[in-house]
Amino acid sequence: MAMAECNQCKGAISTEAKVCPHCGAKVAKKVSVFGSILVGVVFSIVLISVIKFTYALLETHQAEQADAVRVGKATHAIKTLKATYRAEDRLQVMVVLTDESAETVCILYRARNGSGDLRYESVSFYKNEQSKEDVRWQQHCTGPMYDMSSVGRSI
Repeated sequence: MAMAECNQCKGAISTEAKVCPHCGAKVAKKVSVFGSILVGVVFSIVLISVIKFTYALLETHQAEQADAVRVGKATHAIKTLKATYRAEDRLQVMVVLTDESAETVCILYRARNGSGDLRYESVSFYKNEQSKEDVRWQQHCTGPMYDMSSVGRSI
């Protein structure tokens, strides 16, 4: 049986004692090397999990913000397009696409002409500049795009 020193009264006590026989203070148990390693591993796992969770939340928040910007730009483009027609029933939005940065909004729609016939048309908004030219559509609307058609149906 080995002897140790009490942390409170500095008296000699057994390493197996639970309380100091001199002052009654609880004796702190020494943690083994295995116990220290186990605590370190558990702490590391918890820390890594917290960091990953925080990073995932940040990515989700950034994605939601980017999506909100795309919805806003698509909504603005649709309202701008609808403003060019005298009656709303003359225009039916079919497809709305935006690029990742929302600099480009592409809209495929059906419109009634003066005789009442429906025809398909397309318009692209690049940096808020509106164009119905096929060249502009090919230039700005054929790459990877986000489908925002649900925005077109809700307006």
